[in-house]
Amino acid sequence: MTIEEFDKRYKRKGGIKQLSLMRERLDSLDKISKRFGVCKERVRQWMVEMFDETYDKRRERRLRKVEIVKDSIKKHGIEKTKALFPGLNRRYLKEAIKNLNK
Repeated sequence: MTIEEFDKRYKRKGGIKQLSLMRERLDSLDKISKRFGVCKERVRQWMVEMFDETYDKRRERRLRKVEIVKDSIKKHGIEKTKALFPGLNRRYLKEAIKNLNK
């Protein structure tokens, strides 16, 4: 599928602009697939067809979340950060604390 075909078919759901934005934000395959009403495998195929890349952004999302948590700890402290991020994965918190001085 070309970008033009995609944009025409999915224009009502935001088209290529929405897909590009979700890709830039490192949204999960699940979130993208739900937005466009397709399976995750189809999203993987789009990424290869239109952006010439595989799409597995879990590591990048994890690193971004760790940075956000780290910045919050610096600004608000650990306890307030825990309150600001209810349900925060302990792994992210531990990694953020470990990387505070980096």
